[in-house]
Amino acid sequence: MLTISRVSKAYGAKVLFSQASLQVNPRDRIGLVGPNGAGKSTLLKMAMRQVEPDAGEIRCRRGAVFGYLPQEMKVAGGETALERATAITKEHAALRRVVVAETRDAAELG
Repeated sequence: MLTISRVSKAYGAKVLFSQASLQVNPRDRIGLVGPNGAGKSTLLKMAMRQVEPDAGEIRCRRGAVFGYLPQEMKVAGGETALERATAITKEHAALRRVVVAETRDAAELG
């Protein structure tokens, strides 16, 4: 579970959040949508403890896993963006391999 309580964050005169609150429960899946510069990446970085809020509190359940791909991402070797996105955990990577194999098998039969 992720709980964001009364969080504020500004960069100079640009206020991204003022007293923002959010709760994400186990098994919830969320998407952040907004214009460039609205603070989507900053919010995720605060949840991952990479950026500190100016005020408020962020609590995260011990052992929680965050999947985050930055907008500007460098991939290694022949790695694709899909491979990078599904490498969050071993389980995600294994599921991707199954889906790719099933898709390839279906294409060969079709």
